Amino acid sequence: PDSPGEMLALADLAMELGNRQEAESYYRQAQKIWPQNQRIADLILQCQMVQKDWGKVLATLNNKPLTAENALEVARFYMMRGQYEGVKAAAEKIPSGHAGYPQMQLLRVQATRLQKCYPEALKTLEPLAGHLPREEFLMEKARILESMEDRQAIRYYAEVITSAPHSQQALVAEARRARAAGNLGGASKAFALA
Repeated sequence: PDSPGEMLALADLAMELGNRQEAESYYRQAQKIWPQNQRIADLILQCQMVQKDWGKVLATLNNKPLTAENALEVARFYMMRGQYEGVKAAAEKIPSGHAGYPQMQLLRVQATRLQKCYPEALKTLEPLAGHLPREEFLMEKARILESMEDRQAIRYYAEVITSAPHSQQALVAEARRARAAGNLGGASKAFALA
């Protein structure tokens, strides 16, 4: 078939049959015929996401210009792959007035924490107070402090527990609080409940 419509129909059929790689091949053939069609690019991306091929997803996303609109999505994929500098680079693309800025900065904080740059993570987190849901802010602060082996983490986990009792986040905070206090048995039980 030489028609993009036929290629898309074949790709849809392959997706229905669960053959994601074949579907992606048909989408790519359609894209060669009709390269300016954004819908085809989105279908390729969606197909790669279903396959959980994060490397291909990032390659596809990186073929588009990095903008404030797609930077958060790109940063999440970098985070999943443990590519923390990519998260930070994507964070630079979102201006402070943008609606996605607080979530992007939270990803940046998490990437920085995972790089074990704890003072930088705390410094980046502090301005987000009042811009993130309180429990998210407290949980991240506690996680940074726990990573630093600072016992203040216990107090922040307790605040999460009391501010949203019986929530999933409170159950996780309970497990982390037990771990931060050195109660590994209690942490294991609490994680099982979470």
